[in-house]
Amino acid sequence: MEEKAAVQFVKATKESVLAFLKEARKRVVIAKAGYFVDEIETLLELRKKDVRCDLYVDTDENSVRYGFGEQTALERINQNFELLNVRSANYIRMAIIIVDETVMVYSPVALSWEEVPEQIDFPNGFIGGSDVANSLLRQIEGEPIELNIEGMNIAIQTCPVIQKAPEEIKREIETTISVLKENPPVDLAELRKTTFYRHKYKLLKMTLHGVRIKNKSISLRPFNNMFAKTNLRLKSSWNVLTREDVEKLVAINLFLEVVESIAGEYTLAGC
Repeated sequence: MEEKAAVQFVKATKESVLAFLKEARKRVVIAKAGYFVDEIETLLELRKKDVRCDLYVDTDENSVRYGFGEQTALERINQNFELLNVRSANYIRMAIIIVDETVMVYSPVALSWEEVPEQIDFPNGFIGGSDVANSLLRQIEGEPIELNIEGMNIAIQTCPVIQKAPEEIKREIETTISVLKENPPVDLAELRKTTFYRHKYKLLKMTLHGVRIKNKSISLRPFNNMFAKTNLRLKSSWNVLTREDVEKLVAINLFLEVVESIAGEYTLAGC
């Protein structure tokens, strides 16, 4: 006889998430760091069927830059702000999708760091029934809930969801879209390559202060102006050090040579 459990492990993929959304008949409550265009288009199709949608989004630009979603999807969310009943929260890093009386919770992939795995050997999410779905929904909407766990002496801090005004959310989304247009996200495939090399190489900027002496000069104009008549060919400046003087500053030149030798040994110039 199969045991009835509160939750069941699942392998959450982009395809299974879309299929789960399409099962909605009454409502969808979804909270994710970022969204993809096909997810938003699926939600908009559900709205045409009078399915209520409550969409929580992380408005920080890094949600797109880290590969949790697409900039175009964020623009579609902004265009359909009221229709999707958009809410927001900072630093959303797990995905929660409530479809009618069922909930799916899973860990999304940050595509800037890793690719979607071809095979999942360990579950990356779970699915639960109405008890779990309703409990999570009440907490998402800001209701405090106390869970009593027998035999546990450690106190784990709760994390209520902060509710924001729609005007503030709209402003945050529009600001993020503007920033992303001005400074577009790096192609995720290229960013993953950069991440790989960053573990092997570090970018360094070398700055030296107060060691490179140049041939400074002092203006003689204030002195020359003290005389009523001066020769037009009279020098207007005086060199403090000649080239020969600079070359004789052995200690500084030796220091610069040491710096250049270290840089040459441990760095790749121009990379």
